[in-house]
Amino acid sequence: MKKIYNILFLISLFFANILLATNEFKINLTHEEKQYLKTKKVIKMCVDPDWMPFEKIENNKHIGIASDYMKIISRKIDIPIKLVKTKTWIQSIEKAKNRECDIFSIVGITPERKRYMNFTSPYIKTPIVIATKLKELYVDDFTKILDKTFVVVEGYSLEVFLKQKFPNIKIIHSKSIEAGLNSVKNGDVFACIDNLVTINYMIQKGFLGVLNISGTVNINIPYRIATRNDETILNTIFQKALNSISPIQKKHIFNKWVLSNEKEKINYSLIWKIIAAFSLIFFIILYFLIKENKLKKEIKDFNLNLQKKVSDSIQEIQEKNSYFKNILDATVEMIIFYNEEKIITDINTAGVKMLNYKMKSEIIGQNIMKFIAPNQLEKVHEAMKKDIVEAYELILLKEDKSYLPVIVSARNILKDNKKIRVLTIMDITNIKNQQKIIQHQSKLAQMGEMISMIAHQWRQPLNAISITSSNLQFKCMIDDINKDFFEQELKLIDKYSQHLSKTIDDFRDFFKENKEKTMTSLVKVINDTLDIVRVSIENKNITINTNIGCSLEFMTYENELKQVVLNLIKNAEDILLERNIKNPTISILTVCDIKNCKNQTLIIKDNGGGVPEDIILKIFEPYFSTKKEQNGTGIGLYMSKLIIEDHCKGKLTVTNDKEGAVFQINF
Repeated sequence: MKKIYNILFLISLFFANILLATNEFKINLTHEEKQYLKTKKVIKMCVDPDWMPFEKIENNKHIGIASDYMKIISRKIDIPIKLVKTKTWIQSIEKAKNRECDIFSIVGITPERKRYMNFTSPYIKTPIVIATKLKELYVDDFTKILDKTFVVVEGYSLEVFLKQKFPNIKIIHSKSIEAGLNSVKNGDVFACIDNLVTINYMIQKGFLGVLNISGTVNINIPYRIATRNDETILNTIFQKALNSISPIQKKHIFNKWVLSNEKEKINYSLIWKIIAAFSLIFFIILYFLIKENKLKKEIKDFNLNLQKKVSDSIQEIQEKNSYFKNILDATVEMIIFYNEEKIITDINTAGVKMLNYKMKSEIIGQNIMKFIAPNQLEKVHEAMKKDIVEAYELILLKEDKSYLPVIVSARNILKDNKKIRVLTIMDITNIKNQQKIIQHQSKLAQMGEMISMIAHQWRQPLNAISITSSNLQFKCMIDDINKDFFEQELKLIDKYSQHLSKTIDDFRDFFKENKEKTMTSLVKVINDTLDIVRVSIENKNITINTNIGCSLEFMTYENELKQVVLNLIKNAEDILLERNIKNPTISILTVCDIKNCKNQTLIIKDNGGGVPEDIILKIFEPYFSTKKEQNGTGIGLYMSKLIIEDHCKGKLTVTNDKEGAVFQINF
């Protein structure tokens, strides 16, 4: 019997909420309050003219969430609320100070505003977030990016809260949220700061695919109605009116402007239809009571499963990063990373041993110049002026100040929008012959290229993971958890993670040394090489054309052949960029001998103007380079010819056609 009473109570509550949502009752005002409104006749209102979805002045009318609240309140107190038109929020603030308006429809509290306004209790609360370009990764700790510059709308209470919590924050002003987001889009500032509802609304309206929400600021600003403080009774009236608005009405207003593009309309005749269906609702409620325990269990299981999937995805990404570091530690060459202040940020295990130190911590944090021999400093300063420096000889200082002769390659990469210098260093003390030096120099140059290529290949999936994570976080913030949507987004994260893993596998397989010949084909060699290099080259607006007609398999040293193909492609890339060729193109094609199908030819050509005739016979000689500013080692083509003709028993030649250089490999 008690359960039946509970059901009847729920039904009564259900109908009460319907009546509350569809009928507006007059509020109980005192005689003094009624006389004040009768004398007042009209209430003048100032608003933010461009702050959607909260409010905006459009076609001389007030629209948005705050507008709907003001319409309800106007009916409840039975007095018109007249809009005072302004062009900016600063103009609205000045009019309030001069008593040209009686209220603000929605505003945050600041010490300055307390001097001329009173405030109701909050009727909207929303977290504060940052909006950045899509390429930026998600920021889990706002304090880590306080060295950046942010834009905030001039006059907003948000700036007061930010400066209270982060005194050293760098802020510039804009006249509106749209103007602020445009400054982020144009690269003038790092991020725009405002509340979650406004930022998400504006991105959906005009910045989708350009900007995204990439972090929170750990600040919540409650928004209220403000009334002039020289007429204190006005605040009491608006507080009563605000208290009389039901939760269902508030939710309806919010959904209308934030979660839906269509305006919902209430059909009052539905009340009587619902009453007529009272018995049907009674049995529906009974049904849901029976299913309640089962539903709770399903939700609990779903949440646990969701948490596990998110945790597994994060762990997998961390493992991929750890795997990449393990590859660096597994190399026999020294690899050092240092920043623009010349401070070493990382070094691999081989580097620690070569410098005769015991732990990485003894080297990380030190100035890179500490490890350079004094008579080599000028050479290093010159090298630091260039973004890319191919292999050159240098002398380092070990822990005991003894000399370590090395060959160094250097390259700049971007990490977290900061320039990092990568040094790949080889010890030449124990090298017995010149050919071995040449082989290692060639490998160093290619590894430097590879690190840059991996950075290009990883940037897109990492950014996609960040965007997907932001979508999940936003859904959680607005309490919109949908099982199918979450599973779909998690599958995307898994897909991007697999792409990161494949990039590492391609990198590892490319440099794996094969002691024996294996069966392969020109189709496989070319496709595997393009998988590594295509993104890097196409990002430089170079077109790659392929016409691969030979699929016959043959025995050869596959990885060595891939390195030759990579070297020829990179040489073509360098000459196209160096000569600033219009519509730069690299063409790769294969030709099969019709009479003897075992004979195959691989051709790699470009439209870079060709090799000068006076040096075309010298380009395969060791240490001969045509590259400017001594950035070339002169070993790439020598090693390519050595691999093709001594190891693979083929023939590598070069000629010029009317467009550029033509490298031909005959098997």
